[in-house]
Amino acid sequence: MRTEDLEVNEEEPALNWFKGVWNLHISPKIKMFLWKLFQKAIPVGEILVERHITTDGRCKRCGTLESIDHLFLQCPFARKIWRAAPFVSTFENSGLIDLKSVWSNLCEKNCVPPTGLVSGQLAPWILWHIWCARNQLIFEGKTITEEEALTKAITAAKEWTSNQEQRPPPPRKIPPRPQTMTNCDVLNSDAAWRASNLTAGLGWMIKTQEGSSDFTLPTPLVGSALIAEGLALREGMTSCRDMRLRKMRCESDSAQLIKTINSGTFHPELYGIISDICNLSCFFDEISFSWISREKNKAADKLAKLCLVGEEAFMADT
Repeated sequence: MRTEDLEVNEEEPALNWFKGVWNLHISPKIKMFLWKLFQKAIPVGEILVERHITTDGRCKRCGTLESIDHLFLQCPFARKIWRAAPFVSTFENSGLIDLKSVWSNLCEKNCVPPTGLVSGQLAPWILWHIWCARNQLIFEGKTITEEEALTKAITAAKEWTSNQEQRPPPPRKIPPRPQTMTNCDVLNSDAAWRASNLTAGLGWMIKTQEGSSDFTLPTPLVGSALIAEGLALREGMTSCRDMRLRKMRCESDSAQLIKTINSGTFHPELYGIISDICNLSCFFDEISFSWISREKNKAADKLAKLCLVGEEAFMADT
């Protein structure tokens, strides 16, 4: 909402979060795992040492420092899995490559026909089962071979993909996907926050072809205006999910919030809220997050302010 919030970093993010995570044809559980992985929020040895949780950050298989890139690409265990993966074209993971730089290429790799994985992406499932094998070794002392881990990844990917394909199609005819996301329902959210009593008024408006619906929610013990903005968006998305809307454009006048979501950058203040927002995103066929000016968001802004004033009046009377 502030002018300085409109400043953006000229450096492009290393990962397209929607193409590389949220729009992948995989289970919501794997999407959340990928999001945590690329946020460096999974407890590999290197991160545990940096956070002073342990003094030994070595890989339990080969003794090298266990970074994310080492665990999932460079460890001999991971290398053998990637070399054996049934991709049409082999994945060359020799050398000190990093996962973010090759992730787009990995997700686009097709599998050979006998695997039965035509529409599903295998790479995310391989990462998941490398992680599971690592945890079984550390916490259970159980050794999973490269062949077993790869077989489990392929089987899990096939089962999940098959279950999605067996679901009955929706009764309505799905039109061709437009070039831009214009034919969609719109969520406008905003928040008003009072620093003196840490109270926030959340307001959101959902506009569909049938009309618009207004919502408000007073919320106590909110630490900052930015957190309040995130809470308003999260509550609005929850309402959209409950209304069974499928195609959403979410608009907010908080440039910092929208930038954090779209870039995938880590913001400690918003970590839990962004995690919830990303999880909610999985319920929609298509979703986008856009910044709009306060002028264009004045309806949601009014809802939020009226909610805050009403809550403060109620608190004063009690």
